[in-house]
Amino acid sequence: MKYRSFLFLFCVLSCTFFSCSTEPAEFINPYILSTDVQRHISDGISGVYHGKMTVLYCDTTVKKVKKDESWVIPMHKDSVQQFRYSVGGYENQYIVMHGFPISMISKTVSDPDLANALSHKPNLDLNVRYSILPISDNKSSKEGQIRLEAVPVTFSVYYGNIEHLVTITFSSSQRYNVFADDNSWNIDNLQLQVDNLLVDGRIVQKYDSWEESRSKFWIICKGKR
Repeated sequence: MKYRSFLFLFCVLSCTFFSCSTEPAEFINPYILSTDVQRHISDGISGVYHGKMTVLYCDTTVKKVKKDESWVIPMHKDSVQQFRYSVGGYENQYIVMHGFPISMISKTVSDPDLANALSHKPNLDLNVRYSILPISDNKSSKEGQIRLEAVPVTFSVYYGNIEHLVTITFSSSQRYNVFADDNSWNIDNLQLQVDNLLVDGRIVQKYDSWEESRSKFWIICKGKR
């Protein structure tokens, strides 16, 4: 009797294990996260993009003004007519904005000594990591979204008779909808904004897109392969 009970339990457990282990992969992980799809989309958007970069900015003294029944914040505008950025493929899911003129941010910095030091800083590369994620609870859906996450940039500057470590953090709310079976994707529009300016690990200036008392610094790149 004990032998039959054991045999029955063994059969039940075996069937349960078999059922779980043979479940199709598309029902375990979203289709858009499969390796083949990730590679297909990443390699599909990769390449070198050439175009124009525009920087919109203002310092802490700016005030809102009323225009056409709404309140707006006046912004200064600078442009770089020839600018390029590279989008990596599956093995390197980063966007590199080559030779960004980081000295431009000096026009928004309140500390005059820091602003002067930044104004002499040579161009450097900005990096943005991208991820391809599902946008639906339906795991077999072929629709996805490319999301951006800007990497903070850190460098040294010399002012006040000492060398300091400066870090600038960025954010991006940009999204690109993609369809897995398509092959015409492009990262033809990049938008970043500065969030914080840190010196030696301490926030010395916060940026905001709307508050009057804070500086603003927007980066907009439009390019084609």
